[in-house]
Amino acid sequence: MPKISIRHRTTYSYRSPVQLSPYRLLLRPREGPELLLKRHQIAASPGNRVFWTTDVFGNADATVTFSEPTKQLEIVSHADVDLKSPAWPVFDIAASGASYPFRYKDRIGKTLAPSGVSSIPILGVLQQWVKGFDMENSTDTLSLLKDLSAGVSNGVAYNARDTGETQPPLETISLRCGSCRDLATLFAESVRVLGLGARIVS
Repeated sequence: MPKISIRHRTTYSYRSPVQLSPYRLLLRPREGPELLLKRHQIAASPGNRVFWTTDVFGNADATVTFSEPTKQLEIVSHADVDLKSPAWPVFDIAASGASYPFRYKDRIGKTLAPSGVSSIPILGVLQQWVKGFDMENSTDTLSLLKDLSAGVSNGVAYNARDTGETQPPLETISLRCGSCRDLATLFAESVRVLGLGARIVS
Protein backbone atom coordinates (compact mmCIF):
# COMPACT_ATOMS: atom_id res chain seq x y z
CA MET A 1 0.00 0.00 0.00
CA PRO A 2 1.76 3.23 -1.15
CA LYS A 3 2.13 5.89 1.55
CA ILE A 4 2.25 9.50 0.37
CA SER A 5 2.97 12.72 2.21
CA ILE A 6 1.47 15.83 0.57
CA ARG A 7 2.62 19.32 1.54
CA HIS A 8 0.86 22.32 -0.08
CA ARG A 9 2.21 25.78 0.72
CA THR A 10 0.72 29.10 -0.46
CA THR A 11 2.33 32.47 0.33
CA TYR A 12 1.16 36.01 -0.47
CA SER A 13 3.19 39.17 0.18
CA TYR A 14 1.71 42.69 0.31
CA ARG A 15 3.34 46.12 0.03
CA SER A 16 1.62 47.32 3.18
CA PRO A 17 -0.45 45.68 5.93
CA VAL A 18 -3.89 44.49 4.78
CA GLN A 19 -6.90 43.17 6.66
CA LEU A 20 -7.57 39.70 5.28
CA SER A 21 -11.05 38.50 4.40
CA PRO A 22 -12.03 34.93 5.35
CA TYR A 23 -10.38 32.29 3.18
CA ARG A 24 -12.22 29.15 2.04
CA LEU A 25 -9.86 26.18 1.75
CA LEU A 26 -10.53 22.84 0.05
CA LEU A 27 -7.24 21.13 0.91
CA ARG A 28 -8.20 18.05 2.92
CA PRO A 29 -7.95 14.89 0.76
CA ARG A 30 -11.29 13.17 0.40
CA GLU A 31 -11.35 9.73 1.97
CA GLY A 32 -12.84 6.74 0.21
CA PRO A 33 -12.40 3.01 -0.40
CA GLU A 34 -9.07 3.63 -2.15
CA LEU A 35 -7.66 6.44 0.01
CA LEU A 36 -7.11 6.38 3.77
CA LEU A 37 -6.29 9.74 5.35
CA LYS A 38 -3.87 9.11 8.21
CA ARG A 39 -3.24 12.70 9.20
CA HIS A 40 -4.14 16.18 7.99
CA GLN A 41 -3.18 19.57 9.38
CA ILE A 42 -3.64 23.16 8.23
CA ALA A 43 -1.36 25.88 9.58
CA ALA A 44 -1.73 29.56 8.67
CA SER A 45 -0.25 32.88 9.71
CA PRO A 46 -0.94 35.53 10.92
CA GLY A 47 -3.14 34.56 13.90
CA ASN A 48 -6.31 32.83 12.80
CA ARG A 49 -9.26 30.57 13.58
CA VAL A 50 -10.29 27.62 11.43
CA PHE A 51 -13.93 26.49 11.07
CA TRP A 52 -14.73 23.16 9.40
CA THR A 53 -17.90 22.24 7.51
CA THR A 54 -18.88 19.70 4.85
CA ASP A 55 -20.16 20.94 1.49
CA VAL A 56 -22.97 19.39 -0.58
CA PHE A 57 -20.49 17.15 -2.40
CA GLY A 58 -19.06 15.69 0.82
CA ASN A 59 -15.81 17.69 0.74
CA ALA A 60 -14.23 18.96 3.97
CA ASP A 61 -14.49 22.75 3.73
CA ALA A 62 -12.29 24.93 5.95
CA THR A 63 -12.90 28.66 6.48
CA VAL A 64 -9.98 30.59 7.97
CA THR A 65 -10.52 34.01 9.57
CA PHE A 66 -7.67 36.31 10.54
CA SER A 67 -7.57 38.66 13.51
CA GLU A 68 -4.93 41.20 12.54
CA PRO A 69 -3.57 43.07 9.50
CA THR A 70 -0.49 41.57 7.91
CA LYS A 71 2.05 42.07 5.12
CA GLN A 72 2.36 38.34 4.50
CA LEU A 73 -0.08 35.44 4.41
CA GLU A 74 1.05 31.83 4.55
CA ILE A 75 -1.15 28.74 4.42
CA VAL A 76 0.36 25.26 4.73
CA SER A 77 -1.56 22.01 4.36
CA HIS A 78 0.12 18.72 5.28
CA ALA A 79 -1.52 15.34 4.68
CA ASP A 80 -0.35 11.75 5.05
CA VAL A 81 -2.37 9.23 3.05
CA ASP A 82 -2.35 5.53 2.28
CA LEU A 83 -3.41 4.57 -1.23
CA LYS A 84 -5.17 1.26 -1.79
CA SER A 85 -5.99 1.65 -5.47
CA PRO A 86 -4.23 -0.55 -8.04
CA ALA A 87 -1.54 1.05 -10.20
CA TRP A 88 -3.61 0.40 -13.34
CA PRO A 89 -7.27 0.44 -12.35
CA VAL A 90 -9.87 -1.26 -14.52
CA PHE A 91 -13.17 0.59 -14.66
CA ASP A 92 -16.16 -1.70 -14.88
CA ILE A 93 -19.03 -0.42 -16.99
CA ALA A 94 -22.55 -1.71 -16.48
CA ALA A 95 -23.72 -3.94 -19.32
CA SER A 96 -26.49 -1.44 -20.12
CA GLY A 97 -23.88 1.26 -20.84
CA ALA A 98 -21.09 -0.77 -22.42
CA SER A 99 -22.13 0.19 -25.96
CA TYR A 100 -22.78 3.73 -27.16
CA PRO A 101 -25.35 5.16 -27.61
CA PHE A 102 -27.36 4.09 -24.59
CA ARG A 103 -30.01 5.50 -22.29
CA TYR A 104 -29.65 5.94 -18.56
CA LYS A 105 -32.25 4.31 -16.38
CA ASP A 106 -34.75 6.88 -15.10
CA ARG A 107 -33.41 6.92 -11.54
CA ILE A 108 -29.78 7.31 -12.63
CA GLY A 109 -30.73 9.88 -15.28
CA LYS A 110 -32.39 12.09 -12.67
CA THR A 111 -29.35 11.80 -10.38
CA LEU A 112 -27.02 12.78 -13.22
CA ALA A 113 -29.22 15.62 -14.49
CA PRO A 114 -27.00 18.42 -13.03
CA SER A 115 -23.99 16.86 -14.80
CA GLY A 116 -25.85 15.97 -17.98
CA VAL A 117 -26.26 17.26 -21.49
CA SER A 118 -24.71 20.66 -22.14
CA SER A 119 -27.22 23.49 -22.46
CA ILE A 120 -24.72 26.21 -23.25
CA PRO A 121 -25.09 28.18 -26.53
CA ILE A 122 -22.03 26.53 -28.10
CA LEU A 123 -23.67 23.10 -28.20
CA GLY A 124 -23.79 23.03 -32.00
CA VAL A 125 -20.12 24.01 -32.33
CA LEU A 126 -19.11 21.35 -29.85
CA GLN A 127 -21.16 18.75 -31.69
CA GLN A 128 -19.22 19.46 -34.88
CA TRP A 129 -15.93 19.43 -33.00
CA VAL A 130 -16.65 16.09 -31.35
CA LYS A 131 -17.68 14.57 -34.71
CA GLY A 132 -14.31 15.67 -36.13
CA PHE A 133 -12.38 13.00 -34.25
CA ASP A 134 -11.54 9.72 -35.95
CA MET A 135 -13.24 7.36 -33.51
CA GLU A 136 -13.04 4.36 -35.83
CA ASN A 137 -16.85 4.16 -35.75
CA SER A 138 -16.52 2.49 -32.36
CA THR A 139 -19.67 1.87 -30.39
CA ASP A 140 -17.72 0.72 -27.32
CA THR A 141 -18.33 3.37 -24.65
CA LEU A 142 -14.91 3.15 -22.96
CA SER A 143 -13.09 3.23 -26.31
CA LEU A 144 -15.18 6.23 -27.35
CA LEU A 145 -14.19 8.11 -24.19
CA LYS A 146 -10.52 7.16 -24.64
CA ASP A 147 -10.60 8.42 -28.23
CA LEU A 148 -12.23 11.68 -27.18
CA SER A 149 -9.70 12.16 -24.38
CA ALA A 150 -6.84 11.54 -26.82
CA GLY A 151 -8.46 13.96 -29.27
CA VAL A 152 -8.54 16.73 -26.67
CA SER A 153 -4.96 15.98 -25.62
CA ASN A 154 -3.60 15.86 -29.18
CA GLY A 155 -5.75 18.65 -30.60
CA VAL A 156 -5.19 21.27 -27.89
CA ALA A 157 -1.71 22.32 -26.77
CA TYR A 158 -1.09 22.61 -23.04
CA ASN A 159 -0.28 26.13 -21.89
CA ALA A 160 0.37 26.75 -18.17
CA ARG A 161 -1.79 29.58 -16.83
CA ASP A 162 -1.84 30.17 -13.07
CA THR A 163 -4.34 33.01 -12.97
CA GLY A 164 -7.69 33.88 -14.48
CA GLU A 165 -10.98 32.09 -14.96
CA THR A 166 -11.42 28.85 -16.90
CA GLN A 167 -11.67 29.48 -20.64
CA PRO A 168 -15.02 28.76 -22.30
CA PRO A 169 -14.73 25.57 -24.40
CA LEU A 170 -15.27 27.50 -27.64
CA GLU A 171 -12.30 29.75 -26.84
CA THR A 172 -10.12 26.71 -26.11
CA ILE A 173 -11.11 25.21 -29.47
CA SER A 174 -10.40 28.49 -31.26
CA LEU A 175 -7.00 29.05 -29.60
CA ARG A 176 -6.04 25.37 -29.79
CA CYS A 177 -4.33 25.78 -26.43
CA GLY A 178 -5.28 25.96 -22.79
CA SER A 179 -4.37 25.16 -19.21
CA CYS A 180 -5.23 21.86 -17.53
CA ARG A 181 -8.53 23.27 -16.24
CA ASP A 182 -9.40 24.50 -19.75
CA LEU A 183 -8.75 21.06 -21.24
CA ALA A 184 -10.75 19.36 -18.49
CA THR A 185 -13.70 21.68 -19.09
CA LEU A 186 -13.55 21.09 -22.85
CA PHE A 187 -13.50 17.32 -22.30
CA ALA A 188 -16.40 17.39 -19.83
CA GLU A 189 -18.57 19.55 -22.11
CA SER A 190 -17.72 17.35 -25.10
CA VAL A 191 -18.78 14.26 -23.16
CA ARG A 192 -22.04 15.99 -22.23
CA VAL A 193 -22.65 16.64 -25.93
CA LEU A 194 -22.63 12.86 -26.33
CA GLY A 195 -25.39 12.69 -23.74
CA LEU A 196 -23.19 11.33 -20.95
CA GLY A 197 -23.06 12.74 -17.43
CA ALA A 198 -19.70 14.36 -16.61
CA ARG A 199 -18.33 16.13 -13.55
CA ILE A 200 -14.87 17.60 -12.99
CA VAL A 201 -13.15 16.58 -9.74
CA SER A 202 -9.99 18.42 -8.67
